[in-house]
Amino acid sequence: MQSNGSWTATKTAGWLSLSQTAGSSNGTITANVDTSKAALGENQTTVTVTSGGVIKSVLITLTVSSGPFATLTWKANSETDLAGYKVYRSTVSGKYEQSNVIALLQKNVTTYQATGLQSRTTYFFVVTAFDVAGNESGYSNEVSKSIY
Repeated sequence: MQSNGSWTATKTAGWLSLSQTAGSSNGTITANVDTSKAALGENQTTVTVTSGGVIKSVLITLTVSSGPFATLTWKANSETDLAGYKVYRSTVSGKYEQSNVIALLQKNVTTYQATGLQSRTTYFFVVTAFDVAGNESGYSNEVSKSIY
């Protein structure tokens, strides 16, 4: 959303925190998830950003599982030349490179279960889309899972 004035962001779930809830210029809001505050199974909330009478909402779905795995789900990319998706995993937030790719998925797949996660470790995940020419999108929002 483009903003030339003030904006606000709201959310309803206790398991989700926002890096910013108000501002006066363009920026990025980072959503952080605390799975210890969410119920097992699927959890949903909406983040709403309002600016100058324009309202934009994003539905966020978190699936919490008990076990050494993480289930990732994303909205399908609508590009006509979409070839598939790459799933990246790291133990360092924001640090991703090709060696962190753990899955190459077909274009009709919008969920992935990362298995073999070790206890006492926090894992960070992002997803990218790539087209038939090999061009890769930017990273999705980062999500994390801590294994206890």
